[in-house]
Amino acid sequence: MKAAALASLALCLTFLPGSAAAQRTPADAAERMGVRLQSGTPMKIQSDELDAVREEDGAERIIFRQNVRVEQGDLEIYCDWLEALYLNGAGGQADQVTARGKVRLLQAGSEASCSEAVFDNVRQTASCTTKGGKSRLRRGKDVIKADRIDFDLKTGRFRASGSVEVEMGSEGETE
Repeated sequence: MKAAALASLALCLTFLPGSAAAQRTPADAAERMGVRLQSGTPMKIQSDELDAVREEDGAERIIFRQNVRVEQGDLEIYCDWLEALYLNGAGGQADQVTARGKVRLLQAGSEASCSEAVFDNVRQTASCTTKGGKSRLRRGKDVIKADRIDFDLKTGRFRASGSVEVEMGSEGETE
């Protein structure tokens, strides 16, 4: 059932009005709705509070609380709580970033919203999940809702899974 929903989603996005000439494959359609991480671009994080913890294995966790805002290139993230994990000690780019609580990701006309987003900077992946609700991905008037949305940040592709809903031409607000 999930595979059929994903295939339908890819086909629906591929054949949006006015887009058939520019997007010939489901991969092209997925990239149109994706979010990209700009590897090597500095990340700036602002918040009201910060805690730093060094683990016995040398890893460091930096936890940001309240009014968290992240900027990296044209990617912006807003959330209530964010943890940056540095496996080999702080410095350079975080290996993993976890955002929780009213998470919003904005980039190039796309907006994703969920209650938890996990970015793996080593694998260049991200996932958005919402407990007891739907994660959302919006670009223009097109909206995808699902239990989980996974992103490949190198290619801009994504996969929605779990009770997937697609709204084309929606005027709806982000939840």
